[in-house]
Amino acid sequence: MTSYTTLKADLAAAVAHGGVTAIILEVDSPSGQVTGCSEAAAAVKAAAAHMPVVAFVAGDACSAALWNVSPADHIVVTPTSAVGSLGCCCSIVDRRGADEKAGVKTHEIISSQTPNKRPDVATDSGRAAIQKNADDTAAVFIA
Repeated sequence: MTSYTTLKADLAAAVAHGGVTAIILEVDSPSGQVTGCSEAAAAVKAAAAHMPVVAFVAGDACSAALWNVSPADHIVVTPTSAVGSLGCCCSIVDRRGADEKAGVKTHEIISSQTPNKRPDVATDSGRAAIQKNADDTAAVFIA
């Protein structure tokens, strides 16, 4: 597993190394985190400005992983590779029932200036707000 930080550092080291003439990225990832994704893709693009960059998809290059390798000069896939699935998902664990059984009560006070800071996934309006956030983030991925 490679973090965005490690990927950026490795790309910079390869570009700076006098003996490296091309970069091959081996990719097998169903996705990744939104935070740092665009910066990692920018690092691939920057490396590709100095030398050929080839992404070899050994398994999956989906969602954030595809965004990361899109700036490569070439993307090579196997017949069973999965490529695509651009988008965003938000995972929300609702522990209120378990907390209530355990006698745990959480009281959250949200500032008046930001009443929609914590939409409630258990309500239609809360789910709609979370869906809008996921859709807006997916639009950035697709762009």
